[in-house]
Amino acid sequence: MANGVRGGEIVCKRGLRQGDPLSPLIFVFVADSLHHMIARCRKEGLLKGLGCRDESYVVINLQYVDDTLLFGKESLPQAMILKWELM
Repeated sequence: MANGVRGGEIVCKRGLRQGDPLSPLIFVFVADSLHHMIARCRKEGLLKGLGCRDESYVVINLQYVDDTLLFGKESLPQAMILKWELM
């Protein structure tokens, strides 16, 4: 909105270039959001990760530098929930 008037859609024609100083910061924002979405699904009982039998410590996602590993039960519903979260 500019001066109370809704403007047109902003169309991005370029992304961030390699080596752009904003790239790491944007990755951290996206990775943190993904972690919180997955944690919410686990809290609601939609996803089950790998861990102890009593579930005192469960791992669903690990993130390091620019890699993300997702762990879970091998089932179609779990895969569909993860796919839905990534979309």
